[in-house]
Amino acid sequence: MLIPFLALQAHILSTVSEFKTCRMWNNNIMELLQGTDAVYELPAVFPEFPDPIKWDQLGNGIQIVDPLEIKFHVLHDFYDAQDGTQDQNIDVFALTNKLYNALQDWMPKTFTINVTDQLYPKFAGTYTIPFGAFQRTSELQDKAHPNVYHFIQSYLTTWMDVSRQRPINGIAAPVLNYELDKVVPWDNLSLYLKYQYVTYQGGIYRCILNTTVAHELPTNSTYFIYDRPQN
Repeated sequence: MLIPFLALQAHILSTVSEFKTCRMWNNNIMELLQGTDAVYELPAVFPEFPDPIKWDQLGNGIQIVDPLEIKFHVLHDFYDAQDGTQDQNIDVFALTNKLYNALQDWMPKTFTINVTDQLYPKFAGTYTIPFGAFQRTSELQDKAHPNVYHFIQSYLTTWMDVSRQRPINGIAAPVLNYELDKVVPWDNLSLYLKYQYVTYQGGIYRCILNTTVAHELPTNSTYFIYDRPQN
């Protein structure tokens, strides 16, 4: 999950400037609770890919995770608001709203890490990141820690790995004739493949089973599932 994490880190730090830290989640809150010197500054956000991650086979060495769950742990100080009111610092709610605005319906294509990058210059290059659209699914306020806000947002997306696409009988395997993140208008002359997205009557539908005849409507739940409204 190297590329998904690096893509998320670059996107979050560039769109929500208030976050001082974005690292992979590893129960990082324990450093604060145990009084040890944390190696990060607050406010911070930590992406997590919960286990297990289940890969499905598309053939020719291509694999997909659908759905892929990603959790985002937001940590912030639980201190005085510093405005003379002795009120709580509730900036965490503004941060989680900004995180939602940055991630909801996010469907990236590529991202670049420069050789001058302060965090990961060894991974310099431009990467294709075939995420599907991000959809928020849940939020949780972890109230077990009296001195730290811990707010968790969960999202579902998809992830396709083509890095091990292999040849068949010495002949290079064909590239999929569609992109995971490409949405095309439905028409009654085309066949559609599993994981393709089509637009129909103001909605976006995902193909869940290869169609065998050209006139299958996206409203046919055998072959399609409604994904989201069309923008």
